[in-house]
Amino acid sequence: GASRDLVERAIGPGADQVTLDARLNEENGVVTLTATAAEPAIAARGAQALNDVLVDSNNDARDQARQERLDDATAIVEGARQRLADFVNANGPALGAPVAPPALQIELDALEADVAAAEAALRDEQTAGEEGLVYRSVKVGEATKDVKSKLQLPADTRLRVVLGLLIGLVGAVAIVAFVEKLNPRIDDPSHAERLIGAPVLAMVPVMNRRRGKVLKRVDPATFTGPFAESFRALRSHLDFRNVADERTSPARVLVVSAAPGEGKTTTAAFLSYSYTEVGQDPIVVGGDVRRPTVHHLFEVPRIPGLSSLEAGPDLAASVAEIVTRDPVSGVNVVPSGPAVDRVTGLLSRLATITRAGQRAGRPVVVDSAPLMVANDTVDYLSCVDWVIVVVRLGRSTERSIKQTIATLRLNEADIVGCVMVGSLESADAKRYYYSYYAPEDAKPAKHRGEAPAREREREVDRQVLVFDTEEG
Repeated sequence: GASRDLVERAIGPGADQVTLDARLNEENGVVTLTATAAEPAIAARGAQALNDVLVDSNNDARDQARQERLDDATAIVEGARQRLADFVNANGPALGAPVAPPALQIELDALEADVAAAEAALRDEQTAGEEGLVYRSVKVGEATKDVKSKLQLPADTRLRVVLGLLIGLVGAVAIVAFVEKLNPRIDDPSHAERLIGAPVLAMVPVMNRRRGKVLKRVDPATFTGPFAESFRALRSHLDFRNVADERTSPARVLVVSAAPGEGKTTTAAFLSYSYTEVGQDPIVVGGDVRRPTVHHLFEVPRIPGLSSLEAGPDLAASVAEIVTRDPVSGVNVVPSGPAVDRVTGLLSRLATITRAGQRAGRPVVVDSAPLMVANDTVDYLSCVDWVIVVVRLGRSTERSIKQTIATLRLNEADIVGCVMVGSLESADAKRYYYSYYAPEDAKPAKHRGEAPAREREREVDRQVLVFDTEEG
């Protein structure tokens, strides 16, 4: 407090605007003094005043302590001399004898030694001079603009924790954004069309949990709404393309995706069912023999299936035995069969199935393993006419799609289009879809008393496939 008063008096006007700071560097013993004020001149006076006060006060304190030590040493010398003089005066005759008594001589020697030691200590203190720490001003800097960070962390621990979490969250978002910029995800149809070089044929909407059961079973009773319309649109696009290409029979279609979980198998299954709605008799082949799924969507046995076939003169007859007709949807299903680690031995069998279905005028849809995971898709290209690429919005990445398309183009695949799975636009169309009906037709037909699909299954044509072996 006293030092502050001295500094304020030395600064003069504006002393209340000055902030003083002192920091000690323990390595070299230098104390850095800082004065901060709005006016450079006031700050300079504050720094100089603080320097003078600290140097003078510390030096004064050092000098005072040294003087106290000198006074103490002088008092000790004087006391020792006085005790020696008193002893000599009291024992003068005995000490003046030719032979002094031994006890008196020993005590005299001790008193003389005390005097000599006290005098030596006084001389040492007197000759010590200026040794020890001397406080002095090393350097006075010029007033400069304060560049200290304005960010002040709160003292409260809880606020510090919250601030740390917020900073960490911002950092995580920045990292995610950086990674996303390096390998962006597909988030709109135009982006997909540019990468694939083919049009978007269908946009399959996002399914909520209540409607998610639709994805577990191909069933006419649940095949309604924007979800069903997207696959009907896909079927119509393929039919128009078939007519435009002047084909006399439906094209064989291979459904592919870059990575697992993008909706490839679901697309193949529901596209197949959409053909049954217009009186065609489709065949769907579970070509993903590594992680089979098609048989689950139609609730048919996985074995026997495609990988169960054995090449030989009765291959066509063997093929007829593995075709299972789903009684609910009416789709002819060729399951995958036992899992295998390569499909090269299955190509002749797959070719027999796809050619036979095409000659019979039936659409053939082939599911396959993800192209970035296995080479099966490339091997299957010789057994099909068209390729449909499935893209999952928000999951499929630009890099994976580019690699997929490059592989397909390298093998001269005819990419007819792509399917966008997870479309928010199609999901929003649900309200319009159900409000489109006239007042007297406010609900779809299945809500107006139409016979359930499982009762109508008896009317499904149970025609047995007949395979022409002329081409093997």
